Amino acid sequence: LCPKYVLVTPIKSDFKMKDDVPSQTAFFVSLCIVALKFCNQRTACPIEILDANYVALLETGVVPIMIRLCMSNHIVAKIVVRIAFFLSGNFHRFAFGLGQRKAYMDKSVSTAIENSKVTQVLVVGGGYDTLAMRLAWKHPSVAFFELDHPATGKVKDIVLTKMGKAPNMHVIRSDLTKVTLKDALLKTMGSEYDVTKKTITVAEGLTMYLSEADNKKLFSSVAEVVGKQSLFCFDFLPTNDKGESQGMYNSKTSGTAKSLGENFLFKVKSGFLERFFEGSDWKMMEKKDNEVYRDFRYMTTAELISK
Repeated sequence: LCPKYVLVTPIKSDFKMKDDVPSQTAFFVSLCIVALKFCNQRTACPIEILDANYVALLETGVVPIMIRLCMSNHIVAKIVVRIAFFLSGNFHRFAFGLGQRKAYMDKSVSTAIENSKVTQVLVVGGGYDTLAMRLAWKHPSVAFFELDHPATGKVKDIVLTKMGKAPNMHVIRSDLTKVTLKDALLKTMGSEYDVTKKTITVAEGLTMYLSEADNKKLFSSVAEVVGKQSLFCFDFLPTNDKGESQGMYNSKTSGTAKSLGENFLFKVKSGFLERFFEGSDWKMMEKKDNEVYRDFRYMTTAELISK
């Protein structure tokens, strides 16, 4: 039940983010991740990540009372989640795919720190994810920067206050439709952020909501604020040759995203990414299939390396 994975490196602008309200998609994704905790589907995602997302979601204060009560009673939660998965195979696949995506991003960052000597981590559009929160404590010598829209960031700040923030984790709340990524980082963080450092950037669940032009700006703007041989880990929405979304990104998923006010704008056919990054400051590294769940292609992730 897992994605196809890819790897890529940086370029040089600003991109648009949407509404003035906390992301409903971020909440829904977090809820799907938490659902895995109650259905013995931990092969999708390590329990450490599931537990952290469970606590973080409860601390946001945005969880409706009935869902909160359900989440607080593990027996009830298990029953509800199993019924939901039984009634909707699409929900089951979507949650499982999201869990594997999250585990992949987590592993990519940890591997980059341990093997590639990365000393800086930049998370763009973190939503309610706990990656920076957790890994900053594990790697005190690495600087973590999480950037998000002020509306969503305001909710995330509540979580950080309640759960605690490592000294080496820094948060930036900026609307990138109004300021460039470079200005958001340097004017907020000053010398704390170093554009010459080898960095891994994470953009999870972001590219599909941006247009092709805005995605070009995203990769270009990140390239301006990272050092040579930096990495970029992201995921995207794959389609077949007919342009039909594959795996967990089917018509039902598109309908759910649309109902939450966020449409899928960037869809990737086979071979498109290689052309997309031609002439850019990034270079694709490699593609690889998940061996265990290769019969289910839910989504694709990629890593780049800067030139």
